[in-house]
Amino acid sequence: MWKVADVQDGKRYGLILIQEMSGARRFFLSEDVEFVEPSDSALITEIAPNDLLRRRDLIGISDSVSLTGGDHFYVDPHGVWLTEREFDALSRRIPDDEVPWLNGVCPLFPPR
Repeated sequence: MWKVADVQDGKRYGLILIQEMSGARRFFLSEDVEFVEPSDSALITEIAPNDLLRRRDLIGISDSVSLTGGDHFYVDPHGVWLTEREFDALSRRIPDDEVPWLNGVCPLFPPR
């Protein structure tokens, strides 16, 4: 997670959503997000409002900012990001082994 002081007035930032092979999913703040290409393990958001970035309001960011391809992403209460397809499948209570996980890797969710 980025530091509040990393978000500077007059600059524009987006987030890079990284999925590690372990299933860990992380957020990285990037001033150069417009020049980063999405990949199999990295999704890129449009420019996010600085006030939401300063508050590190991941859910607020996911509610107001899309991925560069136009898809939405979602953040659960524990800060785990999900693609639109993953979220939709979980909302429909599809079994975990049938959810279309990004790269076939289930995210690391906190223990229940």
